[in-house]
Amino acid sequence: KSSSLKQKSKKEELNASNQKEEKPQVVETVISEAIENVKEPSNNINSDIKTSVSVLVPEVKDLSAKRQDVTGENVSPSTIQLPESVIVKKEASLDPLKTDLGEGSIPPKEEETSSPAAKGPKKIDYIGTQTDGSLLSAALPVSIKLPEDVLYWVPVFGEPLVRNFVNSDWKMREQALSNLHRLLNSSKWIKLNRTEDAWKCIYDLLSRSLKDKVAPLYYASLDLLALAICEFATHLPLPPIHEGLDIVLPLVLHRVGNNNARIQESSIQSILNLLDSSRGVSAASIPQVVGQILSPVPGKVNANGILISPQFVGRLNLLAALIDREILHRDSQENTSVSLRNNIVTPLNDTNNDTVPSITTPPPQSSIGDADSTPLANFLPSDKVLAFVRPCLDNPDDKVRQSAVRVIVRLYCWRRLYGETLAPEK
Repeated sequence: KSSSLKQKSKKEELNASNQKEEKPQVVETVISEAIENVKEPSNNINSDIKTSVSVLVPEVKDLSAKRQDVTGENVSPSTIQLPESVIVKKEASLDPLKTDLGEGSIPPKEEETSSPAAKGPKKIDYIGTQTDGSLLSAALPVSIKLPEDVLYWVPVFGEPLVRNFVNSDWKMREQALSNLHRLLNSSKWIKLNRTEDAWKCIYDLLSRSLKDKVAPLYYASLDLLALAICEFATHLPLPPIHEGLDIVLPLVLHRVGNNNARIQESSIQSILNLLDSSRGVSAASIPQVVGQILSPVPGKVNANGILISPQFVGRLNLLAALIDREILHRDSQENTSVSLRNNIVTPLNDTNNDTVPSITTPPPQSSIGDADSTPLANFLPSDKVLAFVRPCLDNPDDKVRQSAVRVIVRLYCWRRLYGETLAPEK
């Protein structure tokens, strides 16, 4: 009875020691995991195991000594039982304990020394999902199929530019517009491609890019429009030029009524540049541009029969900017008494004389049109401007009415420079 009590106390001390140090469980777990990882041995793994297991040998020896003291059994490191699931074949395994004791490692198999092409990479050689490269082609982006309505662009611009333009990524479309800008700046390319078919490709592309909702692409399209008119279309017949303007200008005029101030300002400046004699259309094309400016504004009619449209303010601002530029151009040459800054206008009729003073000096050339063209006054008659502006005075929107009044005041100042009076009833 006393011997059984002593044996029981020794077992309790052993359990307390195991719970305190927990080294036997750690040793068995580490060795099991080490052997599990070397089911497919390689020289690198063997050397790593040799280094890691050498740290555990003192712990294993200490564990066998404690068990021998408690149970009287002679436990050596080589008698530790491992799970059957981690036992590997003799010819393909390496005893980590024997490796730690200094015995030589097993040389690699013949198949490991064969050429890399004979066998793919092993799982231990890299991090990530295994692949033999067969799915590489599937990971590449699918080639974009060009729409049929842009295939005729390819001989003019090249297939890479066209593919970038129809790409859904706006940065690729921006790259396409940048490449087209480079082409239009090349005199060699213009000389080889200055045909009506190439001009059709250009304004067809612009008709799509000017509808782009990405603002940087719209600004780039405005630059391309000015460059195409100034550099490419100068020696083309008028009919194809007017055909392109009829398609492109309504898109720019639509953006003139945009709520974004920068987009509106850029659109107005683009149309003014088209009417510039140094970098715009020829005098024969000015009526085409002016006709688009005074074209009806799309909108809805309210219950009172008044046309309501968000485009009115932008269109009126365009007219005011156009007339302002003409007044400033004339004012810089003639020193008139019109003050644009304060909108102060010298009365036409003198208090003691009902006659209207006439301007005997012939009017100088306008900044609009070519050097030999007639002034803009002949292309933008006051009756057509008033017919466009007069309905805006009855618009319920306060901004529209103020813009309309501003246009009428500037029109009055401008026409007075040419000796024309506006009747109050108009």
